[in-house]
Amino acid sequence: MKTNAKILTMNKILLILTLGLLYSACSNPARKPNETYCNPLDLNYRFRPEKDQVSYREAADPSAVLFKGKYYLFASKSGGYWSSENMASWKFIPSTGLPTEDYAPAVIAIGDTLYFAASATSKRPLFKTANPDSGIWKMANPEFPFPIWDPAFYQDDDGRLFLYWGCSPQDPLYGIELDLTNQLNPIGEPQVMLASNTQDHGWECPGENNERESSPWLEGAWMNKYQGRYYLQYAVPGTEVRTYADGYYVGDHPLGPFKYSPYSPFSRRTGGFATGIGHSCTFQDKYANYWHATTMVISVKHMFERRLCMFPAGFDEDGVLYTETAFGDYPHYIPDGQRELGKYSDFAGWMLLSYNKPVQVSSYQKGSDPQNSVDENVRTYWAAKSDRNEWLEIDLEKESRINAVQINFAEHHAKIFGRESDVVYQLTISHF
Repeated sequence: MKTNAKILTMNKILLILTLGLLYSACSNPARKPNETYCNPLDLNYRFRPEKDQVSYREAADPSAVLFKGKYYLFASKSGGYWSSENMASWKFIPSTGLPTEDYAPAVIAIGDTLYFAASATSKRPLFKTANPDSGIWKMANPEFPFPIWDPAFYQDDDGRLFLYWGCSPQDPLYGIELDLTNQLNPIGEPQVMLASNTQDHGWECPGENNERESSPWLEGAWMNKYQGRYYLQYAVPGTEVRTYADGYYVGDHPLGPFKYSPYSPFSRRTGGFATGIGHSCTFQDKYANYWHATTMVISVKHMFERRLCMFPAGFDEDGVLYTETAFGDYPHYIPDGQRELGKYSDFAGWMLLSYNKPVQVSSYQKGSDPQNSVDENVRTYWAAKSDRNEWLEIDLEKESRINAVQINFAEHHAKIFGRESDVVYQLTISHF
């Protein structure tokens, strides 16, 4: 710890243990510790900067890209973005010239340049850089001719570039071709790609249990191509509910027409710790493995209290797009080669030991009971009465091998706004 760092105090945030996940099973001694990850992703999530709102952290609507041998991850309202060489550890890159306070950024690598667009209700610039590690970007287009919300880029094999967008309970998703020779300006007029259909697709209905009859928020466009066909993803019914999920349509042209896939939703988790996995991007790593980076709902302090997750994904032998969400809360390996199709080969095999086990604590606040720390529910947590010399003890009730410990923090009575580099957590983990 740096000598000028300060431990979180009462006027900042209390020491909170949302969930102590203890995992055990057979392990692979050839693997290195930094080759594993667990959802939600271990990122330095930023507190929202608006001091007129409650203090909470947010990252959502991810867009990930492999560029010049490194991975870059962008998300809503993050004040910057992250880079990684292995997808296990991520370095935050601040950027003052990029609109990183806007929602749902879109990025695409074209040649030796990375392009960026963000959601807006008015005409806004597009940006580009050849060196994203610098955090320095310049305008690719000083004013895109119309507003776009929840944008997504796609470049076809023949080099043609397309843009998709839309975020509304009434309007459909749109698409249009862009001119690479003219500052990425549109070619022609926007075309309708798809619309929500709750009458035929019950999972699109709003609500924690898809119980409401109102229109869903249709958003989160993303395009992939596989074996000559185009897979257009979309998210419904709303980012604040655990039924948030992704479906897809398939077509023979980047602008359709598209046909609904009966395998929708292909990304959905309503139980466990990481739920509400919608508004995502599906991308390939260095070894051509597919990944689904997605939004995870919390929505306790604020509707937009969210985190990021990452799941193995792919296409099966019949061309069906899928996301491996089984064991999605537990540690997974980052593959160092081509994974075996649909065999859960990334799963570390470490199972949950601490679920609903007996807990003792030094103190707790009413409503934030000790047992909340082991209930595998991201929306509940244990809160101690102070921020120093507090402890929590979990009795596993039998001798167990522990391969990993996951600790998640909540923002109980937080007073932090923005990103404060000298605010840290300090804790000791012991076993006996």
